[in-house]
Amino acid sequence: MSRLDLFSVGEQWDWDRYIDLQIGENYFEKVAKQIFKKDYEKVNHYNDIKSLYRHTPDTDLAIRFDNCFAKTNLETLLNSNVLSIIEQTITRGHNVLIYVPTESFTIQDLRSFSKYFRSHVREKLHYANCNPNIFDYEVFGLNLHYVDYFSIWSIAGNENFKSQVNYVKPKKEFLTLALRTAPGKRLMLDAIKNLNMYANGYITDENSTIDDLDVSEGRYIIRSMQGKYKKHPNFMNITPWTRAVNFELVIEDTEPESPLFLSEKIFRSMYNKMPFIIFGKPGYLKLMRDLGYKTFDNIFDESYDFIEDRIERANFIAKEMHKFIQLGKKQKLILLESCNHIIQHNFNFLSDPENIGKIFSNPINSQ
Repeated sequence: MSRLDLFSVGEQWDWDRYIDLQIGENYFEKVAKQIFKKDYEKVNHYNDIKSLYRHTPDTDLAIRFDNCFAKTNLETLLNSNVLSIIEQTITRGHNVLIYVPTESFTIQDLRSFSKYFRSHVREKLHYANCNPNIFDYEVFGLNLHYVDYFSIWSIAGNENFKSQVNYVKPKKEFLTLALRTAPGKRLMLDAIKNLNMYANGYITDENSTIDDLDVSEGRYIIRSMQGKYKKHPNFMNITPWTRAVNFELVIEDTEPESPLFLSEKIFRSMYNKMPFIIFGKPGYLKLMRDLGYKTFDNIFDESYDFIEDRIERANFIAKEMHKFIQLGKKQKLILLESCNHIIQHNFNFLSDPENIGKIFSNPINSQ
């Protein structure tokens, strides 16, 4: 009898709950079946690491963990009997998937694979994460897959927590959310300050949050969806703020060691039907367009997407924002109305289950 055993270890194993409700099936199981190109007579799900330690290597196997920075990561798994379980499973002719849907830092895991597994084992291993450029690492000899996880996670969660609000915030020009203010995000916020635009926006930074979020226990704690924080900040209702502004400045991770990928931030913005300008890694807008989304070159000069130096890129973006803010009310209205078809395209695209949460086994443009 064909059997698939799925093991979710770490703290994010329940992040799929809203995805599963949205699509009517288990998303982790769907990913594994698509990657293995198989259906099974029996599928077992386990949500604890102790069950993985006891696993017998006589079935296809998929292991999910949070990311390389979590307490349970690939290094800790391979420093246990899980290493032997994976090797024996592959030796006996079964499939193995290591699935890290919120992991973008590919190189750390691939180095661990090279450290612990010989080439004849690696060539039969499957590894999937949320880095769209994962295929640049084919030299490590694994079967690599890109999972567009944050699109389906963001949409499903926001749909689940959708609520009606009836209060109005005072009108401002833009919204920008930066719960964790890393050095790169600070560069963008400083560029806004330098042009005296801080008062023009609703801004979450290291000193304040737009939703009076209690961060006294630490800003990472509220991301877990565990304990008293049952929902991730990405799912908080920010409709009063989106209604009060003309556009959103989406600030992504631009640290040198960070890969280029689309996080939950941009999908929340599109779900909220916002025009946007993005401070991210070079090529961010191109990646969006490659995946089928449209961007707002009708109101902003998007050549910033090609600027390598992030300080220069931040200053360019701030100047584009300033140009828009300085326009007259009628000019702004005309430009914003010209965005409606782009906004609706992105929302409709995200609303189609066929377009989100896709699994790529080859580079995006080669599909």
